[in-house]
Amino acid sequence: MTTIETGKLELVGKSRTSPTEMKQGKVCYADVFKLTDLPDIMEKAAWKRGAILMRKWLSSNAYAMSDEEKRSLTDARLYPAGLTDCSTLTMEWLLSFPRAKKEYDLIFGKKAWVRSTPPLYESESARRELVKKLVKSGKFSNRPEVFGDFKDAVPAINELSQFQIKKVGERDFKVQSYGAAAMSELFFSDPDLDDLWVACADFLFKIAGEGVVIPGDAASPQEQQSYRLPAKWYEVVVNNIGVFARDTYDFNGAQYLGHWRKTKQPFVRLYALGESRGTCPDDYLIVNNQKFTAHREETGKGGDLMVFSDIRTTKLRTPYRFRLTSKDIQSILLQSHAT
Repeated sequence: MTTIETGKLELVGKSRTSPTEMKQGKVCYADVFKLTDLPDIMEKAAWKRGAILMRKWLSSNAYAMSDEEKRSLTDARLYPAGLTDCSTLTMEWLLSFPRAKKEYDLIFGKKAWVRSTPPLYESESARRELVKKLVKSGKFSNRPEVFGDFKDAVPAINELSQFQIKKVGERDFKVQSYGAAAMSELFFSDPDLDDLWVACADFLFKIAGEGVVIPGDAASPQEQQSYRLPAKWYEVVVNNIGVFARDTYDFNGAQYLGHWRKTKQPFVRLYALGESRGTCPDDYLIVNNQKFTAHREETGKGGDLMVFSDIRTTKLRTPYRFRLTSKDIQSILLQSHAT
């Protein structure tokens, strides 16, 4: 019998072995499954990055990430330093997983005889986001202004020169594993369950730029008064692209995280219907977000993490250039305020 409480062994009952032995009962113990056992299970399965993040969450003082922090609506540099992890994930490790490498390659577009795909960072939405970041940094002046510095800490790059994203998700994995489970109505262990799934599941590749903003003709006094910029137009030149991963390690909201056990492989089973699938073998336990939030409330431990990888940089053979007028810049800012 397995429970998910605190402690190692727990007295769960007594059984009478025979009618003649009524004075002394037989003591029965159950091996108690604790949330703090999960990192050890991950280590057994060679899910090392997942184990590191789990241990850090469990050992940190309680902190529940806000929805604004989770959605990158706040400055990442202001997140608690002890809960900002910039060392566990590396781009080299992430790109060793084919599903992550596939999404990374799409960032740079694809050239083909029939249909070419432009780089993701050249999209209209990316251009608008870059312009907003450059305005915020005061880069539209009366002299050339360099922007982006990939030697900065990644949370600073995230705020100052990041302007496009590419999501890496678990959708295909879920469709395959849960779909097969639904067909058979048996528990199902995904053969592709790996350290990337345990550590990240869904995460973002974030795209940043290094380059220069070059002012054009000087604006007239009337134009300066209207658009509050010293030049009539500007050319933005992106020379280098940097890509890094950003994720949050939190257990907010309701989410099924599988049936786990610590005795032998497979350590995790996934049910098509999640927690409502019904009974499972005694040595498997349901793990979900609710158990982690309860653990935080009971122990005062459990700090949600803001996670960044290092940055991988690419020097563009042909710099990405675009020109826009002061009126264009003002229009982008007005649209941003309207939304």
